[in-house]
Amino acid sequence: MVEHKIQEISEDEATLYDRQIRLWGLDSQKRLRAARVLVVGARGLGAEVAKNLILAGVKALTLMDHEPVNPDDLESQFFVSESVVGANRAVSSLERARPLNPMVDVKARVNPIDGEPDEFFTKFEVVVALGCLKKHNQRLDQICRLNNIKFFAGDVFGFYGFMFADLLLHEFSIETKINVKGAPPVSQMTKDTATFAPYQDFIDADWKSGDQAKKLKKMSNGYFLMRVIQAFREKEQRYPNRSSEDLETLTAIRDSLLPELGADPAKLPSEIFGNVVGQLGASCAVVGGIMAQEVIKAISLKDPPLNNSFFFEPENCSGKVESIGY
Repeated sequence: MVEHKIQEISEDEATLYDRQIRLWGLDSQKRLRAARVLVVGARGLGAEVAKNLILAGVKALTLMDHEPVNPDDLESQFFVSESVVGANRAVSSLERARPLNPMVDVKARVNPIDGEPDEFFTKFEVVVALGCLKKHNQRLDQICRLNNIKFFAGDVFGFYGFMFADLLLHEFSIETKINVKGAPPVSQMTKDTATFAPYQDFIDADWKSGDQAKKLKKMSNGYFLMRVIQAFREKEQRYPNRSSEDLETLTAIRDSLLPELGADPAKLPSEIFGNVVGQLGASCAVVGGIMAQEVIKAISLKDPPLNNSFFFEPENCSGKVESIGY
């Protein structure tokens, strides 16, 4: 359990992490220094998440990816270069990832998710699954729930991206300032808890009735776009490209899937599908920054977490937090 993982830090670590300790406190940094994190998926989004967590000073970070570097990765995956195209993504990322913080044990894992037993994933305090298929996210979240491990899922498709978090029953501290007459404000820590829905409830949310139906009009279109992209990947076993055939397939999936979910296909205009190809570096930076921030909060047990999903909306360069599956 993350709550019980507190590790003393050395003088060198205290110097290195001085700014962070001032920002979120010594106990939070101690918890980070005891945390082992698995990042599944070493494309552009994975590089952003890994970079931020390595710099934050977790104990260990494992990058897991069984696929080779391809030329498209060079647009957003800053740990790799043209010279390693064709080599394994996770292994190729180590040369640039490790020097970011020599105090963090950064490793690579080259097996696919299906090639690992459940026990492998129980070695971590946090599992971050990026660009994974629905069935893999379901399996990983089930393992994490059974073993009290924090689980995150996310992806970036073109300009768009999302994050999901399942922190189970999560306890956290909130710092408040109390004004005392004639004296400087006094800091006071209070505790609160948040309950999270499992990934299964998030991904299979019923939008036809109850509270979910009431949310539909105000919902970010990012959720439904994510569902269409996932359905495309399950059908084609790859991400979409800009070909007319793929755009037609995405439109057909939208027209059949959204009514099944209780949503109007008009929620996703056809033009949107021209902007969901690849992983745009700027979108990876935004979504990866938010994800890393939430992982840090989950480990440090400080500040209210986003409950339970975040969708990046490039049309207005903003993000929207949604609570889905409750």
